Amino acid sequence: MLQFTCPCPTSAELQTACGLPLGLVAQPLASVDGSARVAPASCWAAALARCARCQAYINPLCEVDDRGWGCALCGCANDFSSAASMRRYYAAGSQRRSALPELTQAALDAACPLVAADPDEGTDEVEAVEAAPAVLALVDAGWEGEEGEGGLEAVRSALAAALEALPACGRFGLVSFGSKVTLHPVTADSNSDTAATSGTPEAPPPPVQLAVGTEAEGADLSSAAPLGSVLAPVGTCKAALLAAIDGLQAEGPDAGGGGGGRQRALGDTLRAVLRWVATGAAAAAADDGGAADAAHRLHQRQQHQRQQKEKEQKVAQQAPQQQHATAAGDAGGEAAASWRTNAAAEEGEEEAHRTEERQWQDTRGLQRAQGFPGLRLLLFLSGPPNSGLGAVVALRPSPPDPAAVDREAAAAAEEAQKDFGGMMLDPAYPELSAWGDAAAASVQRRAAAAAAAAAAAESAATAAGDLSHAAPPGVAGGELTVNPAAREFYAEAGAAAAALGIIVDVFAACPRWIGLDLLAPLATASGGGVLLYSSLDTAPLPQDVYKCVTQPRAFACLLRLRASPELDIGGHYGRLTADREPGLYRAVACTPGDAFAFELDRNERQDSGAPPAVQLVLQYSMLLPAAAAGQEQAGGGGRYVLRRRMRILTAALPLADTPQQLYAGCDAEATACLVVHKVMEGAASAGTSGARQMLLDWLVLLAARVADPEAALYERPRLRKGEVPPPPAKVDPSLSQYEALQQLPHFVYSLLCGPLLRPAQPAALPAAAAAPGQQQQRWQAHPEAAAAMRLLLAVLPPDEAAVVVCPQLSSWSSPDSVALWRHSLSAAALAVEQQPIWVLDTFTHLICLYAAGTASGVVGGAPPPPFPPPADSLLRRTLAGIRQVRRSTPELLLLRQGLDDSSIFFDSLLEDGGGGGGGGSGQVPTQLQGQPQHSFVSFLEAVEQQAQAVLLAEQ
Repeated sequence: MLQFTCPCPTSAELQTACGLPLGLVAQPLASVDGSARVAPASCWAAALARCARCQAYINPLCEVDDRGWGCALCGCANDFSSAASMRRYYAAGSQRRSALPELTQAALDAACPLVAADPDEGTDEVEAVEAAPAVLALVDAGWEGEEGEGGLEAVRSALAAALEALPACGRFGLVSFGSKVTLHPVTADSNSDTAATSGTPEAPPPPVQLAVGTEAEGADLSSAAPLGSVLAPVGTCKAALLAAIDGLQAEGPDAGGGGGGRQRALGDTLRAVLRWVATGAAAAAADDGGAADAAHRLHQRQQHQRQQKEKEQKVAQQAPQQQHATAAGDAGGEAAASWRTNAAAEEGEEEAHRTEERQWQDTRGLQRAQGFPGLRLLLFLSGPPNSGLGAVVALRPSPPDPAAVDREAAAAAEEAQKDFGGMMLDPAYPELSAWGDAAAASVQRRAAAAAAAAAAAESAATAAGDLSHAAPPGVAGGELTVNPAAREFYAEAGAAAAALGIIVDVFAACPRWIGLDLLAPLATASGGGVLLYSSLDTAPLPQDVYKCVTQPRAFACLLRLRASPELDIGGHYGRLTADREPGLYRAVACTPGDAFAFELDRNERQDSGAPPAVQLVLQYSMLLPAAAAGQEQAGGGGRYVLRRRMRILTAALPLADTPQQLYAGCDAEATACLVVHKVMEGAASAGTSGARQMLLDWLVLLAARVADPEAALYERPRLRKGEVPPPPAKVDPSLSQYEALQQLPHFVYSLLCGPLLRPAQPAALPAAAAAPGQQQQRWQAHPEAAAAMRLLLAVLPPDEAAVVVCPQLSSWSSPDSVALWRHSLSAAALAVEQQPIWVLDTFTHLICLYAAGTASGVVGGAPPPPFPPPADSLLRRTLAGIRQVRRSTPELLLLRQGLDDSSIFFDSLLEDGGGGGGGGSGQVPTQLQGQPQHSFVSFLEAVEQQAQAVLLAEQ
């Protein structure tokens, strides 16, 4: 959960000389045992002792005795002077004190009040409020053709999966949009308690369709249907919600002619939906029509039916015994014993029922939340938004006319000079001419800014390629260009959603350009995620949506990072916003799989001899099942409550006195994760060429420092006259001297060849439009692979980020035996190892390739392994485990070399220099070109040459 890139150097000079970045990658909410379960709170945060100097919380690294405790971060000696400390620590005794969770658990979960008491305002402390999980699906209805119908069917399956993921007390709603917005209201099911009390069940209301963007304020959805009629309780309206999902249809083609496709007014729809939720959420949550009580009654009825069935089965099992006893003459005694047993069982069931009812009544005492905190808005897109607000495309502007600009500037100058017309001034007066010149210059600046914006949009349109699929009705694709202003609109929409407590997750399915860079702020600003699919034919969209809904998600997060005095906290990376107070950060939302990165710098302060420590504290709110019997995950009749929690993580860094100790203790995955964040920041500020140069320079310098660690630490003695300097140390560009560093050159090469740092080029022909014989086009990189990769790498932990950048290749001698977990990404590895089964993990795909000749048992003379791998084999279980834990479920491909199309496998072998389909272009950086073959071997040779030049220049 806290990963350091390397040990802490004992001096600032050592950190500068070693060439390794010092930093921290944190997964604050990751489970300690690897499960998806939210850990229960061990204590109240207010009861924890804190350091009087640095305000750090007491932790297992602190030395504690009867008199007080020493802070592991700053070394301050603290006593137990407060009343709370006296009761919790001093009066407990040493044996009981040593068992306290804050002194035994490296990851401590503590409870906080949801609303703190304010004596001045007269408000009481609020521990929790009752709330219901809610999901509102916003579906693009612009699917076209047979492929679009298949995509819409996949969306229906995904919506059904989201519905199944919600508890009975949860809320689900469906809204579709195209040129108009369609609301899908529902009523209670005919077999629900709500419908039963009202007599005859009502007929399901028809969908409500209305135009958006026709007025300045946009559409008023509340006048068409109240929010509560669409965002309906799952427990009482599940059948109606499933019927609404099945009835979801694509919008018909619009009239207008002149080319163009479907209209997608996403911006106007978003504005209307956000206003709808803002004005109607409180009323919908307060007036639930007894939905929570109905869900509880449904839960009780189902439990009673299960108990009744178990009782009948027990009686059926006892019947033969009773018949045998009757034949023996003991029928009366056996019947009486059976009656007493059944009576005792019924009494126990009644007592259990009364206990659960008491727990239910206890949870009913909570206040109800105002609205739906943590509402999930699932946005499904089939193409670029192209109409109204937020359109990512716009009509191509006409080029500016220099003569017209000059005329407008002259007219502005003349108009400005009229302000001095009533004054008796000399026409040659300098202030008079300056006033006119300023007005003319203002016009020219506006014209220059418009020309620059048009040029940037044209460049983005060139990179996007053909925009005919993004054209609205009546517009030809050649008339369009990219609209960069849409990014600002979606950033504002994301901020507005976050202010309402709404988390937006975007699922985009389009083989062509969709404007992901422009749409991304809608999700990132609200704390959601973005997943991109080239096609939904084989994409695991239902699995991804189910994971998205069921995954615990914290919101309203505050993160505090404290470190020992000898460590300075530098830059931060990930979806964090730095507060004005040093060390304090804010995050809109966070999941157990999200990671944040921080730079650390060793300063000149003298250390105390103890290893420096870092403490991370994350305070957050989360929807949790209502507590029962002190267990956070227990039932409570299906109710959910909103609680405030705090997680405290504390870890110490080992010390390193020499560069060799730093290199041996390096964490390659954490280092690679921190480097990726720095590279993405450099690419955003200096462009991809500057980021490539920065990454290459770092690897060259690291190779030089590993070859001669003392070169930058100590000044070399001056040479006497005529004395020849010794030859520089031999550079090993593969860094094989240290096992911890061996993966870094592979990682840098893959990053340089991948889409993240690839120069902008016109998008290639999409897979759907490839010629019939071009099978390899099916696996080519998506036009927006770089944007999707940036969004993933911003939140991924080190182990997953390393796979995104550098795919992992493993070999298997059989479906139940692993030969080697990691190979170089080259065809030479397959030729040398001669293993029958190879597995390539590219994060988006899991490719299991049976080598040529495996089916006939030629490889190694061993009997051929079964194809496909057996369901109970280690290989199958490993692949299933990877697919289960990833936020984006990888597509599983089982291939046989020579029989199936294996191009995706071999295109992902980046180190051969010819890959490209799996994310690499096969091109080394411009600074290293000129080699006969741009492979990983030639890349290492070029790195060696430049590192040797660095060492030679330092002599």
